Amino acid sequence: MLFADNGCAYHVYPFMSMPPLTPGSQPSMRLLVTGAAGFLGRVMVREARAAGHEVWAAGRHQPAGSQALPIDWDQHPEVLAGHLHEIRPDCIIHGAGSASVAQSMQSPHEDLRASFGTWSHLLEAVRISKLKPLVIFPSSAAVYGDPESLPVREEAPLHPISPYGWHKMLCECLAREHHDHFGLPVVITRLFSVFGASQHRLLVWELFDRFRGSGATVDIDGTGEETRDFLSEWDVSSALLMLASKRDTFAQRGTPWIFNLASGQQRSILDMAHAIGAGLQSDKPIRCLNRKRPGDPLHWEACTERLETFLPEWRPLAFPQALQQTLHHWTQESTARTA
Repeated sequence: MLFADNGCAYHVYPFMSMPPLTPGSQPSMRLLVTGAAGFLGRVMVREARAAGHEVWAAGRHQPAGSQALPIDWDQHPEVLAGHLHEIRPDCIIHGAGSASVAQSMQSPHEDLRASFGTWSHLLEAVRISKLKPLVIFPSSAAVYGDPESLPVREEAPLHPISPYGWHKMLCECLAREHHDHFGLPVVITRLFSVFGASQHRLLVWELFDRFRGSGATVDIDGTGEETRDFLSEWDVSSALLMLASKRDTFAQRGTPWIFNLASGQQRSILDMAHAIGAGLQSDKPIRCLNRKRPGDPLHWEACTERLETFLPEWRPLAFPQALQQTLHHWTQESTARTA
């Protein structure tokens, strides 16, 4: 199955189930993951396969031996609806879309197309198909903007301060529309600051790259006192798979579910930089440039009570462990490239 977005070819291909799951683990599901070439999509495909699920992935790259079927985001959603009938997924995790506040400030129309456009296309295809898979939409803490108080709860007012945040909020509204009017089971997860070994962009990677680079200092754009709520890619994927396994519960609920997906602890960017430097055993000095980037909030910290109550079995990795695993992986990658 082939997708095209912004002139890029996408393929949908099956990853078949792993060996039978061990007793007591979650039953196998059939998952469709869109945006499989992106950071979150790649993580979800990998972790879902490892957990023994049957995974269909929509991404830019087609593995050898797989068979592609033509479709793109600009075609009528009926084409995708037909493929949904072929796949009949239990759950769809929508990893496709935009992923950069800075780029949304430069190209807001393109961000809207990549975010709202692909999401609208997918929801319409599901509606036409008359299937009722659980659809999980990874939204963003950017919908909160600069929260009025911390930790921010899911009921807090939404005040985006970037086109990226506005478009995520519009996507959430569209999810509610399809839930309220067409009975589609939808879960919205608001991701805060996700990092991990599969990510080669954004703050944690940029700091790692600056420590490893030839520059005399590690520069931080802001004051360093800005805070974020960091969560590893492994914790995000495990939470999403646990939510997917509860699709029958969500189908019975009268309103869409919204969860903050975060650690529930804020850390300053300067503290993160020091932790990365210590992990790399680097004494390179850190310099704060005191420049505020448009669209970036000052402080983030999530209230995670709702998620922890709904998923009491979810246990995030300790932050030092998650960061060290990430740094170790990136260091090995860098060493292999220069060898």
